[in-house]
Amino acid sequence: MGSGLTWLGLRADRFIRASEFFTIENVEIFEASEVVQGEIRQLVSNLRSGGEDNLLLMRKGQWRLRIEALPRVRSALLRRHFPGTLQIKIEERMPLVAANAGGLFWIDSEGVLLAKAGVAEVARAGVPVLTGLRGPSLAPGVHVSQPMLDETLWTIRFLRESEPELGARFAEWHLNSSDEVIGVLRKGLEVRFGQGDPAEKLALLATLLDEVDALEDSRYLDLRFDAQAVYY
Repeated sequence: MGSGLTWLGLRADRFIRASEFFTIENVEIFEASEVVQGEIRQLVSNLRSGGEDNLLLMRKGQWRLRIEALPRVRSALLRRHFPGTLQIKIEERMPLVAANAGGLFWIDSEGVLLAKAGVAEVARAGVPVLTGLRGPSLAPGVHVSQPMLDETLWTIRFLRESEPELGARFAEWHLNSSDEVIGVLRKGLEVRFGQGDPAEKLALLATLLDEVDALEDSRYLDLRFDAQAVYY
């Protein structure tokens, strides 16, 4: 009995591997931009040409990890629809701001570098530039981690979503070597937030906007001290 079952199992395995019935014929990608769809289709093509062209036998977990290794993919969900359709649902990382990291890159709200960005592209987007990132190897897919980065990215995102007029005043956000946050307004005035969460100082800054616009001779506005502002 046991040998009979083994024989049937071998025949079934040979049938599955040799048959074109389970060949991946269609790849459907959902909730991804055209750029990311193109990257995924190229990756899938490479996997299929490497011998993983059988929907039943494909290593779905390995495919998911390969897709999630793409810089702009936050997560991927794969579903098989037999006999030959693979569906891929994507949660895509979205660029928040441009970062100067040995070149211009897009970076998302979690600090992941996504792709190189052109100067003209950044100008058209009208976003500020984040400077002062540090790391031995800054490239697409790298998750940058350094003091005050998370707080700065959260502040930029908050301004974009909740206070766009105030956010539009900033041309640059800088993390200096002392782990202090500095915002540079489009008119050139530095706003020094210090090592505290810059979002906590936005209310104070908002009350000073008219005064800030009149500060033609000042170089920077120091908000590092609680409940007060100092001009230099």
